[in-house]
Amino acid sequence: MVLAYTKDFGTVPDVISAVEYLHGTAAVRQMKPEIQAEMAAHLETLFEARDEDTGLVMKRILDYAARKRTTELVKKSILKVKDGGIDEVKKLHGELGKIAQLDQRMLELETNRGGFLLADHLRSINEIQAGVPCFLKKMNRMTAAGGFKPPELIVLLAGPKGFKTGLALNMAVEYVRDGLKVYYADFENGYKSIKTRAQQVLMQVARHELTEAENIRSLQQVVRRVKSLGGDFVVDKYEAHNNTVGDVEQVIREMWEQHAWKPDVIVWDYPDLIMPISPQRDVHENITRVYLDINNLNNRLGCFSIAVSQVNRAAVEKDVFTITDLAGDFRKAAHCHSCWALCRTPEEVEAGVGRIVPVVQREGVRYKSNNVCFVRIDEARMHIEEIDARTAAKALEGIIVPSTRKKGKKPAGGPRKLTDD
Repeated sequence: MVLAYTKDFGTVPDVISAVEYLHGTAAVRQMKPEIQAEMAAHLETLFEARDEDTGLVMKRILDYAARKRTTELVKKSILKVKDGGIDEVKKLHGELGKIAQLDQRMLELETNRGGFLLADHLRSINEIQAGVPCFLKKMNRMTAAGGFKPPELIVLLAGPKGFKTGLALNMAVEYVRDGLKVYYADFENGYKSIKTRAQQVLMQVARHELTEAENIRSLQQVVRRVKSLGGDFVVDKYEAHNNTVGDVEQVIREMWEQHAWKPDVIVWDYPDLIMPISPQRDVHENITRVYLDINNLNNRLGCFSIAVSQVNRAAVEKDVFTITDLAGDFRKAAHCHSCWALCRTPEEVEAGVGRIVPVVQREGVRYKSNNVCFVRIDEARMHIEEIDARTAAKALEGIIVPSTRKKGKKPAGGPRKLTDD
């Protein structure tokens, strides 16, 4: 009947027009009045909104689209994969990953609609986010929100063996103490190494002290206290240059389905070793894509991420790292929400101290001589704690480390003046 109406009038009928058209057909006019009324009532139900069915209908549409796109992609790519190299295989893998995330992309479109600034001004006020403070108070004060918040990507920058993982683990474990759920995606160290170091951070002991009976009993007490607040720490090992952010997302979603567990914070160690969902031939472009993949995942899960990064070779001996010192791809700075550098001169390493400075932030202060968070670092115990400028200066008194810099070259980087607010 609706099809006939459309052919006659060139448009889809509304409910009133449809009922009138029904009663006007010759076949219906010959029916009993009660049958006509019943048919009209059934017709009216076709125009009722069925919000409860929208999700099911959308799922069927997405399933059909995924099957169709997969079939077309395989037909198109089979000869390229057969005759090509590993690049073609990775490209196909990336495209299949996109198809697998069709439902999540549709969800993103719905949840990321911000509305009108003026018409919805009360909603805009209510949506102002407070940051989640980390354990370093000065670092929190240098952010705009008093900490970090979804869907931010925070990068921790340091030199080779510069305690990057140590800083990330200290932040992660302290978030767990506060009742947050932290997922650690490791692409370099191995999950056993990360778990051992995380236990050291939790207990503030050296590695060999973990197995002492007294510390085992203390660890059990700490674990019970932290779990009562809802916090926990999960670490998984992934293959460098083989696994993607999509693989990590799949594991997280399986944890949600099986254990109703979803992270508030994800730590990535480290993104330069992750394969992008859609790999390219250019290495620098791949790093950029990985950072964008992480940002997209943060949006989907409603969490924030912490990632570690090396400095480039030219910056190894600098006293203060800047935006140009990010290893791999300078565009990392454009795709993260903030980047923080753990800076340590040879003298500071010897004294067991360091400086955390803001390299770049979308919201928050920029680096100046007084925007510094001084820390004491005990690498044997995987421990880092905040100190003031006076304590840092005192630790450096009388320490002289033979210079490894070539003669005639001045040390690069910013000021070494120890100041605090």
